[in-house]
Amino acid sequence: MAAPARQPDSIMLATEPPFRLSYAQVRPALRQLSWDGQHRTLEPRVMQVLVALARADGGIVGRDELVARCWDGRIVGENAIQRVISLLRALAAESGAFEIETITKVGYRLKVRQPGPVPAANPAEPAAPAKRRNILFGGAALLLVGAGAGWLGLPSPARREAERLHAAALAIQRREGSSSIRQSIALLERATVVDPDFVPGWADLAYARYLLIHQLHERQQEQHILAIRRTADRALALDPGNRQALLTLALLKPNFRNWIEVDRELRSALGRMPDEPQLHQRMGVLYADTGRIRDAAAEFRWLNGREPLVPANPIQLARAWWYLGDIERAGALIAETRRNAPSDADAWLAQFNFLLQSGQPQLALALTRESTIGLGGYSPLSTEVGLAMVKAMNSGRLADRAAAMQAILSDRARGRLASFIAVPYLVMLDAMGEAWEAIYVYFLGKRDPVSGERLPLPSVTWRRTDILFSPPLKPLRSDPRFARLTATLGLDRYWQVTGTRPQIP
Repeated sequence: MAAPARQPDSIMLATEPPFRLSYAQVRPALRQLSWDGQHRTLEPRVMQVLVALARADGGIVGRDELVARCWDGRIVGENAIQRVISLLRALAAESGAFEIETITKVGYRLKVRQPGPVPAANPAEPAAPAKRRNILFGGAALLLVGAGAGWLGLPSPARREAERLHAAALAIQRREGSSSIRQSIALLERATVVDPDFVPGWADLAYARYLLIHQLHERQQEQHILAIRRTADRALALDPGNRQALLTLALLKPNFRNWIEVDRELRSALGRMPDEPQLHQRMGVLYADTGRIRDAAAEFRWLNGREPLVPANPIQLARAWWYLGDIERAGALIAETRRNAPSDADAWLAQFNFLLQSGQPQLALALTRESTIGLGGYSPLSTEVGLAMVKAMNSGRLADRAAAMQAILSDRARGRLASFIAVPYLVMLDAMGEAWEAIYVYFLGKRDPVSGERLPLPSVTWRRTDILFSPPLKPLRSDPRFARLTATLGLDRYWQVTGTRPQIP
């Protein structure tokens, strides 16, 4: 690799000379990466980081050095660096020319892949008749290389390219998780264009698009789900028993207002795939959303036995135990989960809410003094509301309770506080009127400011109705409005059809 010499100054793309990474050509001034007739134009920051890593010539480049060279030393978050590295890894997987290695707590290293050997010409082949043979048999040769390659048991060039793009997409998902889903979708879409009969491309594209649902606004989701169905149906047209496509379709419909249909579809899918964890997880959530807490606990117990190190599994099981009144066992499991995943923000938030809402505000206060990793940022609970609630529940003073309620209402007005957290908090503060209004807005829609009528929710809506059966909402369940609400949401009809009732103390 003829990379530019390493310099301590900031990277100026306009003055950087071209260089090679294996068989790929890098032109920093044009922000271009080229290989095998393919050309990609990179974002300026992405190209700067690529140049910085290439300059190191196989050495490790630390985070601070990347910031100094590519961000001019400005303060940047870890997410900004991770985003650029993720984009470079997508290009690395697509081109096959290099890879980027993470050296834990140190930095990153670029490793250039050696190009494969080029087959030598056969020296015994006479040169003179070659042109005539090409004229006579050129068409047949093309058939062999293309669609006719299957006669030799070899994949066609289109299939090999689709398989390469598919493998790159899955590798990105494994490394980067949900933050890279759009990159993965782009690669899978290309795979299905290159080879329209490539079943894994269609099936995994449908599932990747499903994973993107909750990153979209609710009013965009209906059309997105229709696209997912078309993609999964394409996979099933090619392979009627494709597991990934069947799984995607089984997970696609929200529980909310579709209780009976989702129950039926999940049972059917479990009949075909009884060992599929995602189906058991979704069935457990359906049971919790319909108040069947004992049944939910059974599903989550099965899931936790299969995948105990995934924090969401013991958290869901502990929540079910808490709803059933087994506070001691729930608390022990949440504490164990926190010990196993001390940096997991969701596990922290689960323990905080459990302690606060199960009558242990002193321990919730101690938790905030230890860490606030689950507050603010991307958390559904802001730091202001979390700390205000801890203070109010510990002191019991009217002024502190009023301050906590004001923080809740302020965050809700700005769309910063999730309703499934706000409602229990309002009940804990004895703000029953505000709690009921928050419930109506969450489950039935906001009121029109002029007519006063409730605006209907989108046809595709995801809502957590399990909170209706949580311990903090017990005072509301004796209110006549509760029975009217469950009937309006279709829960009564679900209980009637399935012959079940809520399983709560």
